[in-house]
Amino acid sequence: MPAVELVDETLILTSVRRLAFVVADSRRWDDWWPGMEVTVFLDEMPDSLHWSVAGDVVGSVRIRIQEVDGGVVLHYLLRLDPSQPPSRTDPRVDRDSPRSRRVVDQLRRIQAVRWKRVVWSLKDELERDDPAELR
Repeated sequence: MPAVELVDETLILTSVRRLAFVVADSRRWDDWWPGMEVTVFLDEMPDSLHWSVAGDVVGSVRIRIQEVDGGVVLHYLLRLDPSQPPSRTDPRVDRDSPRSRRVVDQLRRIQAVRWKRVVWSLKDELERDDPAELR
């Protein structure tokens, strides 16, 4: 089980097509996940996109897009472990020490706040730019 697991669902008043286009835009990913090396390993667009994560943390990210009345729900799943230095792909094995728990707690908080900022900004952008009749 990963040390950090974040789950989020956000309703965005836009079309599946528009949100899928934005999610698939790789130019945004560095802003969404700074310091992480993300690589697509499963592309099921317009329904979902899955990335592997390497770097200071290792794991995976999944975004699933679900059409609902009046918009879409963006489902987000982030699973991470701190990496074992000097590796950028192996998870840290010592997760039970007080220091390791502090590192994981800080990582969880940072990632949760960062994602909410990203998704709220995305929601604002798409809802502002989408006329109601296109939803």
